[in-house]
Amino acid sequence: MTANGLLLFFRSLASAPRTVGAIAPSGSALANMITREINGATGKVLELGPGTGVFTQALLKQGVKEGDLTLIEYGSD
Repeated sequence: MTANGLLLFFRSLASAPRTVGAIAPSGSALANMITREINGATGKVLELGPGTGVFTQALLKQGVKEGDLTLIEYGSD
């Protein structure tokens, strides 16, 4: 996770803790493990709460096309 991602996570957690769905930021190792069976042939993917983008980046790395991703985020940042 980038320094900007960490800053965004902790700023969101401090300003509105009830709107953040995680107690700690996810890293690339976890994102890669969770998305390992998703690829470009999977089809459309709905990501709820993309937050800092770690899972989005893993999905793109797995070959999911940007046009096949729908991201829904509660926070404006």
